[in-house]
Amino acid sequence: MHPSKRRTLLDDTSRFLRIGFILCVLSSTACRNEVKVESGPCLFPVVGSLRIDGAIPTGATIRFHSPQAVTWGRTPMAIVEPDGTFRGSFAAPGDGVPAGEYSLIVYWMAVPEGGGLPMDRLQGRFSDTQKPAAKVTIEQGENRLPPIVLSTKSIR
Repeated sequence: MHPSKRRTLLDDTSRFLRIGFILCVLSSTACRNEVKVESGPCLFPVVGSLRIDGAIPTGATIRFHSPQAVTWGRTPMAIVEPDGTFRGSFAAPGDGVPAGEYSLIVYWMAVPEGGGLPMDRLQGRFSDTQKPAAKVTIEQGENRLPPIVLSTKSIR
């Protein structure tokens, strides 16, 4: 092989290795300052608040529905705290939500007086992904959602 061609192959190999190293570094820092679920998406902090008919629905569940959830094998969610706030969760409480567009559905389960299976206090009013309680976009970095204010008296 001609010496000039050997040098080109070495240059190409060296260039390939440098590019591979840079890609490894970039992929390992892609979730820098955020949470990275093992073999899952990067998660970003999400904080919001919910009121229903002016009251705080302590314990209500908010689900973040997205077509991408099928590939993740789970749906991000949040539980409303006694102060009305919630934090988005994916794999652990408050760990965050992957970036993307979501339809939020809300249900507020309660055990009927005398026992039995829990029932949605909201009677499914806000659990239809085609008519979500809210639509939100989660972006990279901190996400403070505008307050979600719902009424069971309005016709949906």
